[in-house]
Amino acid sequence: CNGRIMIGVNFYYFVFTNLLIWVPAILYFIQLQSHLLKESVTKSKYERSTIMAFLLASYFLFIIVLYYLYRASFTDPGYLPRGTEIKPAPHQQLKPNGSKYCETCRIWRPPRAK
Repeated sequence: CNGRIMIGVNFYYFVFTNLLIWVPAILYFIQLQSHLLKESVTKSKYERSTIMAFLLASYFLFIIVLYYLYRASFTDPGYLPRGTEIKPAPHQQLKPNGSKYCETCRIWRPPRAK
């Protein structure tokens, strides 16, 4: 896949998240759309256009939510390659600016990084 489709070990969480998004959205769109379209028959042209704009905005936001969910779920987050620095002495593993040396990664981690 060249890193385009990646699913981690939490596949069941992904399915559960999809259910939490899709089920209420489908119910919302079925109920709301049918009600608003029935009501818009008796409304003025301005009110009908407002109702249609509201429905289009709802669909647009739903599509945006799905896009970012799938994008975050299916892309490879990447990794940091190991550094090539030699291990400093134990008393020199913390710099004055807060950077720490990570023995596993062999890199200097920025302040407040775990």
